[in-house]
Amino acid sequence: MKLSKVLLLASALLLVACNSNNITSSNTPASTVISSSVDSSEESSSTTSESTSSANASSIESSSSSNSNISSSETPVADKTLTINLFNPTCGSVSTEALDAKLLEYINQEAGTTFVSAIKNTSCQIINDAPNKGNKVLVIGFASSQGSLEFTFAETIKSITITAQTYHKPYKDYATGNTIPNVDANSVLYVDTNTIDLKPVNGEPVEKEYIEELNAKTLKLTNSGEEKSRVFIKSLTFVY
Repeated sequence: MKLSKVLLLASALLLVACNSNNITSSNTPASTVISSSVDSSEESSSTTSESTSSANASSIESSSSSNSNISSSETPVADKTLTINLFNPTCGSVSTEALDAKLLEYINQEAGTTFVSAIKNTSCQIINDAPNKGNKVLVIGFASSQGSLEFTFAETIKSITITAQTYHKPYKDYATGNTIPNVDANSVLYVDTNTIDLKPVNGEPVEKEYIEELNAKTLKLTNSGEEKSRVFIKSLTFVY
């Protein structure tokens, strides 16, 4: 009887031990799965963040490269040059009264656009047979009075080149057979406030090329106004 009770108690203790082992084994894998799930989520988040940062950096670099290309492709506008021939011009000879309109028309035709918006002259003209027979040339001033020629341009003129010459109209002295230069002894041209001395040298006319940085929309040419101070203007070259 006692032996039977001992065996029964031993059996009960064995059952309790087996149940305890089953509970421990069941809990361990569940904890591992949860921990693994959390780690996987953090790794995915980190990977996504790195991918986004990489994409943003690539986008910024691409944008910077694009802007750099746009900047490098921009080139400054090249200067334009217009030369107006006033020695034997195609507009022909022109009187003082008609010069403003005729010269404006001539210059704008040569430019192919409205280059000059206004011209105003006093005692200027494009004369025949000067300096020699068959020639035509623009003259500033009369023999005994000052002349002026004022331009107003549609665009800013960066620089101007003027080819000017002493007024002269040679003739032949039939008594001696020599050619007389017949120059104006006081030829001087003023470009705004700057002076070009065109007085004859050794009794012969002088031709000079004058260049000035203008950076303006106006230009005024005048002679001195002294007796015999006329000036030929043979060409004007504008850079704008």
